[in-house]
Amino acid sequence: MTWIVLAALLGAAQPAPLSGFEAGAPLRLTGEGLQPGSRVSLVSEPTHAGRQAVRLDYEFVAKPEGLQYVGFATSLPLPGRIDRFFVWVKGDGLGQAVRLRLTDASGETHQFTLGVTSFEGWRMMACRVGLGGDHWGGDGNGVLDEPIAFDSLLVDQSVHPAQGTIGFDDMMTTPYVPAADPVGALGRTAARPTALRVQSCDGPAPRLGGDALNEASRLTADAAVSHDGHGSWRLDYAFVPREGLQYIEVPIEYGVDQPAGPLTLWVKGDGSGNTLRLRVVDASGEFHQYTLGNLDSTDWRQYKVELKASDPHWGGDGNGQLDGRVRVLSVLLDSTKKPSRGSIWLDELGVTATVRPADAVVVRLEAVEPGAALALGDPLRLRISADDRRLAADRLPVLPLTLRLLSPTGELLPSAAKLPAVTGDMAPTLLTVPCPTARYGLYTLLADWTVDGDQNRARATFAKLPPMPAQTDLDTNLFGACFHFAQGKGELPRSYAMLRRIGGRWVRDEYGWGAVEPTKGQYAFSEYGDRYVRALPGHGLRGLYIYDYGNPLYDGGQSPASPEAQQAFSEYARRLTARYRDVVRHWEVYNEPNIGFWKPKPDALAYASLLKSTYAAAKQADPSCTVVGVCTAGVDLDYIDRVLAAGGTTMDALSIHPYRYPTEPEAGGLVDDLKKTRALMTKYGLGDKPLWLTEVGWPNHKEGSGVRESESGDYLVRMFTLARSQPHAGPVFWYDFQNDGVDERYNEDNFGLINRDYTPKQPYVAAAMMNRVLCDKAFARDLAPAYPAFAHEYLAADGRRTLVLWATPTEAQFTVALDAREVELSDASGELKTVPVTGGRLTLTVGGTPVFVSGRFAAPTVTARLAGVDG
Repeated sequence: MTWIVLAALLGAAQPAPLSGFEAGAPLRLTGEGLQPGSRVSLVSEPTHAGRQAVRLDYEFVAKPEGLQYVGFATSLPLPGRIDRFFVWVKGDGLGQAVRLRLTDASGETHQFTLGVTSFEGWRMMACRVGLGGDHWGGDGNGVLDEPIAFDSLLVDQSVHPAQGTIGFDDMMTTPYVPAADPVGALGRTAARPTALRVQSCDGPAPRLGGDALNEASRLTADAAVSHDGHGSWRLDYAFVPREGLQYIEVPIEYGVDQPAGPLTLWVKGDGSGNTLRLRVVDASGEFHQYTLGNLDSTDWRQYKVELKASDPHWGGDGNGQLDGRVRVLSVLLDSTKKPSRGSIWLDELGVTATVRPADAVVVRLEAVEPGAALALGDPLRLRISADDRRLAADRLPVLPLTLRLLSPTGELLPSAAKLPAVTGDMAPTLLTVPCPTARYGLYTLLADWTVDGDQNRARATFAKLPPMPAQTDLDTNLFGACFHFAQGKGELPRSYAMLRRIGGRWVRDEYGWGAVEPTKGQYAFSEYGDRYVRALPGHGLRGLYIYDYGNPLYDGGQSPASPEAQQAFSEYARRLTARYRDVVRHWEVYNEPNIGFWKPKPDALAYASLLKSTYAAAKQADPSCTVVGVCTAGVDLDYIDRVLAAGGTTMDALSIHPYRYPTEPEAGGLVDDLKKTRALMTKYGLGDKPLWLTEVGWPNHKEGSGVRESESGDYLVRMFTLARSQPHAGPVFWYDFQNDGVDERYNEDNFGLINRDYTPKQPYVAAAMMNRVLCDKAFARDLAPAYPAFAHEYLAADGRRTLVLWATPTEAQFTVALDAREVELSDASGELKTVPVTGGRLTLTVGGTPVFVSGRFAAPTVTARLAGVDG
């Protein structure tokens, strides 16, 4: 294969050869748990090209002590920062994982997954080199600090015991080329300590959280009472006599890189003596809690606490220190006095932090109808507002603002919007922005502002989507999403309506044991719970609800392991099923019991016992319900095996959470893992039961394991298509429907199809474009074109077909032979058009963004080739 041919196929970024192993550079065997059968050598046969290639023989034992991997290492500098790494691999068909290690200038090691060797013969494998993937050592910052060097290629034990041979040849890279910014980069200046209002408490009030939350407790906006003259949040609370924890949590979403002074909060108390606390989480995931003080006054009072090492603290690295970026999570009202009822007002939550000047001013672009999918000719309507959060007297009277509009392809569009005069403290003002292009997809509106020479930017997104097909209760629609109504997140009816707008069918949520049985033998179902569960059928949605977690009344609040606790958990499940059997027919037993959700530590035998008793209880309440079991974090084959071996086979479907971000679904071995899970199910007599994927997703946080929104949209379609191609495929739930927060660098805040403010993300558009053509069709066949192409066929009951095509890690040229004069072409980005078919053949060049070919035609044939790869 010539580098020139490959360069053309890879696009504008030119690949550069890194090593073809022709010079005989010294190689050394590397790894952990090395066995006598593992060795590395340079060989003249077989090679992919040239005279030499690397031969790696590996041996893995069944039960290693610690890690077990083997590879070859050599010192090889990289040509600057790279975007992707490619290598030709001769697979042995055993499905072992292949990983790349790089080292940077600080000595930090960065590791990336290229894929699994589930193939035989030579095949190109690749990975994108982001901020740094998994990383350790050196400065530990997760950033590839130049200069960067190749360290090693490794074969990791996906299957063991095993012996095999893998070949490597022709390593190459594409350079990192920053995306062209049509609006220009921001000019930023140095940060400095600034007193800020974190939360003004004069806008819409968030939904309350807490432990043993009473329905009489409410948080509302109150314009009549305030400390700063702009309104406040009024908290009406009710605490009842009860054992265990009882507190109310007022969510606050704010991240601060470097606290430079105390956090302050103004509260108008009621003299009750109940206690105010503050909860934050640091970069390690460790929670820290502070006591602000008691409600010993009925006047406005400022509470103050320094953000530093705290006690109590839990989770994360457990060191008691505030490590890295701190996120303010909530203000808590703790039940020091029980019973008690009263009302307090919260206002002006502030902190002194080291920030850049323009970060102290917040400009908001809010869609008038957030979540509404627009027609092609619709303008973009939004409200624009500004909030100067500085507490000092130098707030801006006028804020210089620039507004620009980007198309789904990133093109800067002309905009005739008339921008109002924006002040540093400006109430929401209506703005209409014409949209001068007729294309479906995600549009982005940008607003730039400047403070003391420092620039910042706000953005709002809008989705223009084609109409969805009319749907009935179709079993072919397997797309769903995870919701967090049980955690107080989400809005009715907007959340459900937005899922239905993109053709979604399934909703996964929970209804925890502790809330249902607050006192032994006594059961309660909240009005709030009734609302979000019973709203499903009216939106044409099906619910999967989780029976989950412990109860302070049993086993000390740990997971139910004792006979008494398991019997009580099963009774809770029976009562929950009975209450909602008219609207919910699908239930999942616990969530990710193979990791820390099962306390004090995972116990497969205890879970198997719980699964059996819960299954029986659910069937007693509703004999026709579906009970889903196992529900592992990841594809934990060992845990699944132990549960099934212990008799935990009483289930109607088995579920897994096959996360593999940031790796692509194909390179991450998704299909291999589904096949391995199916093989285990068959071993224990469950081979014909559905396999559900009840959590899977690719988050968009700005750290090493985050992926770009466009990539996560592509991966959504590819993952869903691959999952449906497997026998007895069950529903697939994207985790999750809505971003859980607003911290751009925290993975848990960035999994959503939509943003926290209900504006759409690219995965929302991709899901809509996919469901539009697949929701009413059944999987027909894998057309299995030649590497690196993928093609799957779906068929509707009335004969309509859709082909789903993509190629990775490089583009491929597809030739589709079909008997139609024209077909509809659409893709995951929102492209939609009708194209003619000439001579019964359609030729397309397709890369990682899936393309849908839809129409009425007989069973087609599909071929694909990459010149120089297929020969």
